[in-house]
This record gives sequence, structure tokens and C-alpha cells, in this order.
Amino acid sequence: MTRQPASRVRAISVRARMLESSSTTRARGDVIRYLRDPRSGDSASRCARCSAYRPERRAAVPLDRVAHDKTASARRVRRDARRSPVPDVQPDEGRLRITVRTATGSGRTPISAFDDALHGANVADFNLIALSSVVPPRTDVVVADEPLPAEHGDKLYCVMATANAELRGESAWAGLGWVYDEELGGLFVEHHSGSEESVEELIELSLQDMARRRGRDFGPTHKIVVGAHCVDSPVCALAIATYAVESWGTARG
Repeated sequence: MTRQPASRVRAISVRARMLESSSTTRARGDVIRYLRDPRSGDSASRCARCSAYRPERRAAVPLDRVAHDKTASARRVRRDARRSPVPDVQPDEGRLRITVRTATGSGRTPISAFDDALHGANVADFNLIALSSVVPPRTDVVVADEPLPAEHGDKLYCVMATANAELRGESAWAGLGWVYDEELGGLFVEHHSGSEESVEELIELSLQDMARRRGRDFGPTHKIVVGAHCVDSPVCALAIATYAVESWGTARG
């Protein structure tokens, strides 16, 4: 299969899901699915039973309520009038605040698509430093996409999953999963694959193994998964958890 010229991309659904599970039981939580346009960044995802929420930039539209206006020059979606309220999460001094965010991107090269996804997640102007996925106690994990206060080029400590697709018809899926207990702390895992189901299964298996290896019960599993479908331009799916921003200080120069 030959690579197609870059011109446009169609993004597919973002799913935010919370699963309550133990080593032997798994009860499915509520799932809400949304569309994401990688060029506009319009999206929203929220688990109805999870404490993590994603504030909308504009309209959040469940897939079962999507309608397309074919007369419009750009694809639009109609918004259902009924919405569940998004709680106001107030910062607490002395606690670490981790934001979980997703985005998709497109570009004429895979690197450009990755940068576009970073831009959609409001983390494009950082030097990213990957962490090994351990969450300390006294941490708030929230799904949010607001800009982080920083200077251009500052360090951003993060856990990140990315997936790319370059050929027409290919899909790229990336996701994060996490467990957390206020006293014990928690764990993040990051996975990517060509399908949503594969990413979710990998997240579940990894977290189960990691918790069992530590002999701890961290509580229910939380997941957020994002996908992009390549039409004729390279695409990137990004899921990232941001821990902290650090300036270079006296290291400059």
C-alpha cells in the first residue's frame, strides 16, 4: 500500500471510561463517547461515575446524538440541550495535581502530526520528560486541558502514550490507565495499538499485574483512550498525564 498525499484527516471517537475492578471481578461503568476534530480541537470526555472530568472547549456531543449538516462547509455537530454539570475542582495547596488530557493531530509528516496533537493538548511548547508511572499519595488526578503556566521551553514531567497512522485506512489508538488510593498512592500505565479494544485490554492487564506484584489494592481502574483514523494524511493519537512544570533556572546557557 502506497502512502497518500497529505490533505485531510478524519478523527474517530474518544472514549473516557472508568472500570471498577479487582483481580477477580469487573463491573462496567458508564461510558460516554465523543467525536474529536484534530484540527479544531473540539472535544470533551467524561466518565459519569469517575471523579475525573474533562471540561469542554466548546460542545460535547455523544455519538448517539450526532448529526451532520451536509450544507455546511465544515462538519458541524448538534448539541443536546441536556448536560450533566461538571464539578468545579479547586486546587489544594500541598497536593500534587496531575492533569490527564487527550488530543489527536494531523500533518504532512508523523512528527508534524505529533506536534499537532501536543498543540491540541496545550503541551506543545514544553520539553517533555517521561516518568515511570508511579503516582505519589496526596494527589488529585483530573481530566482537564487548560494551559499550564510556564515559559516556552520549560520542562514538563509526564506519562505519555502516542500512536501514529500513516497509510489510508489505518487507525491509531493511545490510552492511559490509572489506579489510585489516597493513602497508598497509585500507578499509571500507557499503551498504544491499532484498535481501541486492544489498548483497553493492555491497560487492564498491566495494572492488574502491577498491583498484584506490589500486593496492594489501589481501588478501581480508570481509563482514557483516544483514536485517530488516517484518510490521506499522517495522524497521531495522544494521551498524556502532566505531573509538574520546571524551569531551567540557572541551567540556561
